Amino acid sequence: MRTNKLDNKLVKLQLLNCIENSKLYIDFLNVKIDFYNKQIGLLNINKPSWFQRKKLKEYNILLHSYEEKIMDYYNKINNELNIILKLYNDINDKDA
Repeated sequence: MRTNKLDNKLVKLQLLNCIENSKLYIDFLNVKIDFYNKQIGLLNINKPSWFQRKKLKEYNILLHSYEEKIMDYYNKINNELNIILKLYNDINDKDA
């Protein structure tokens, strides 16, 4: 019986550690999102005029790639949040 309590405490501690790692990963992804948002801001400052078709095409391609990366990071954050919720539920199950 005593080892079962100890096992539950170790599992709970490991789950809490996984949650902390997920939070750090989310912070890392937020930094990357901020970076690409700043890149988009810089890109918009130097946006070519409508008559500079070649530069405007390059601008649109680069803008689209930044936006895709940002959406990808938001999807990863959503996945991490789902993992955190699952881990919290597992911790609550261990407490019961």
